[in-house]
Amino acid sequence: MKILLERTSDWNYKEIKEYDGLESCVDEILSNSGLFPNNCPEVVVTKCDSKELPDVSYIVEIYDAYRE
Repeated sequence: MKILLERTSDWNYKEIKEYDGLESCVDEILSNSGLFPNNCPEVVVTKCDSKELPDVSYIVEIYDAYRE
């Protein structure tokens, strides 16, 4: 399954990665929490139905900074 990763701390960061499932994606992000500025990221998961990204199943935003 392909998942698009985004970060609130960096609007230019967009990476499509292959995972076995959504749970493995979230587990990887949360297990690497030391890599993030506030050391406790949260994730926001959205089902992707974009025609521009037909192979992407979900968009996972790594919520690692304040966003309005």
